[in-house]
Amino acid sequence: MSRAYHHLRLRLRGPLTGARSVSSNAASDIPNLDVDLTRRERQLLNVLYRSHDALRHRQLAALVWSDPARTHDVRTGLYRLRRTLRDSGWTIPVPPNGQGVRLVGEDVVGLAA
Repeated sequence: MSRAYHHLRLRLRGPLTGARSVSSNAASDIPNLDVDLTRRERQLLNVLYRSHDALRHRQLAALVWSDPARTHDVRTGLYRLRRTLRDSGWTIPVPPNGQGVRLVGEDVVGLAA
């Protein structure tokens, strides 16, 4: 295993869903979510949904784009997902600096406030 990917050992719920196993019109594997997403947005959302831990941008880039240097694509994808997920019951909170990103149900966010 290369040094760049050594830190990417993650505990995920179930297998990662790639473009081949998700139909083009499927939103995602997330229950009660009915929004239109691009293939990469679905992949990014499914990785966040299945992760037990918060993920850093480099980890998401390595898992979705197979390149940990593509953090700009991750930031752009997260921005688009945050807008798309409004009023859906799910959200991706902006984490404090140095912390990872996670997907949470809005009922969980309301309890934390």
